[in-house]
Amino acid sequence: MGMLMGLWIWQLPCLAFAAGNFLEELSDVYCGSGEMSFSFPVGFEDFASGIVVLDNMDKSHILQNDTACGLWMEERTDKTLLVTATYDGCYVRNEDEEYVMTVILDRMNNGEVDHYKKDIKCPLKQAFPAMDAPSAGDCAAIQRSDQLACADNSVSRDVCEQLGCCFSRNDHSLACYFGNKVTAQCTGNGLVVIAVSKDVTIPPLILDSARVVNLDSSCPGTSVSRTSAFVSFMFPLSCSVRQTTANGIVYENTVEVAKGITTWQGVSITRDSMMRLLVRCSFSQTGAAPLSVQVVTLPPPLPVSTKGPLFLEMKLADDSAYTSYYQDKDYPITKVLREPVYVEVVLLRRKDPSLVLVLNNCWATPSPDPTHQMQWSLIVNGCPYTEEESEYLTLLATVPTTIDFPNYYKHFIVSMFVFVDQTTQKAFSHEVSNNIFA
Repeated sequence: MGMLMGLWIWQLPCLAFAAGNFLEELSDVYCGSGEMSFSFPVGFEDFASGIVVLDNMDKSHILQNDTACGLWMEERTDKTLLVTATYDGCYVRNEDEEYVMTVILDRMNNGEVDHYKKDIKCPLKQAFPAMDAPSAGDCAAIQRSDQLACADNSVSRDVCEQLGCCFSRNDHSLACYFGNKVTAQCTGNGLVVIAVSKDVTIPPLILDSARVVNLDSSCPGTSVSRTSAFVSFMFPLSCSVRQTTANGIVYENTVEVAKGITTWQGVSITRDSMMRLLVRCSFSQTGAAPLSVQVVTLPPPLPVSTKGPLFLEMKLADDSAYTSYYQDKDYPITKVLREPVYVEVVLLRRKDPSLVLVLNNCWATPSPDPTHQMQWSLIVNGCPYTEEESEYLTLLATVPTTIDFPNYYKHFIVSMFVFVDQTTQKAFSHEVSNNIFA
């Protein structure tokens, strides 16, 4: 029976560590069904060059990612380093009914080498829990038309919930159905089952684009099932990306849900979420039963340079000095015709002082849709729109140099107006929305 695995992350105090105490801080260990995890504390960078691990042959290796041998590292947002090693990989051995991984730290101290060693241990025999079944409330919230079968109707409640699924005693045609946001199963008879809910992200995913990246649709035994709320894939292990380690075989599959892109007059936008996750099944070379099932989110890579996208925020100030701003609860904001509207656009999630925000175009529409056919330009190619009467031209305001990264901000002032129906000459009652292209 497959199991959906997770990782435990620990908050460690921010202290200055001596080399010996540094390894002692590795005492918090998570022992899973197919892997162990532990976390280096804050400040590990000072010791990173001297950290090595022993493989199954007692040969030392610099601590680094080694997917083929079942070793992964991840620097967390709290500045700790999470290390995960599979029991059937190259760096974990069996000793006295325990899984053991050895970490060594060598440090120079007054011309001599200080040698520190620590064994990370997990019990060899563990009673692993089944996958967490959804709560009764989560299961009840799934409409009958959105339910997708997780197992054959002949399975018992216990078996269904051990698979991490919902069980309905009163529905004999669909007794066991998916309820978790992500469910992964690797079966002993050589199948992979992956189910994803549209609610795994906010806003919900567009499941029409969901696919298993490495899966050939012509692979025998492949099936895809969909409802408006769930999509599931079932296919043979043989259709997966296979990696052989010292003590086992790992099958990997990447599930991707792409975002829809809208393009109009050379401008592209999206309102969709996207998702990318890795499902990994580990099997022993000596048995057919899966050792573990892992679901790992894959963050997008961090490129050295890229053309975008940039993250911008538009806000309205309630005074000409831009010292206070309207909050979400204040919208929609009512303004009198010709009353000034103080607009601020700021570049987010960057700390490069060489970056400069340039507003090429800004326009207004009678709806939040920036591609609405009715548009009125405010800024064109970085300058006020000249078709306006001079007294109503958009004004470009100066940004104070006292704020952090002033080049990330643009201020401009618009005289309030309404859209008018060209036929009836009556004003629309719609709200006016600003849209920008930086």
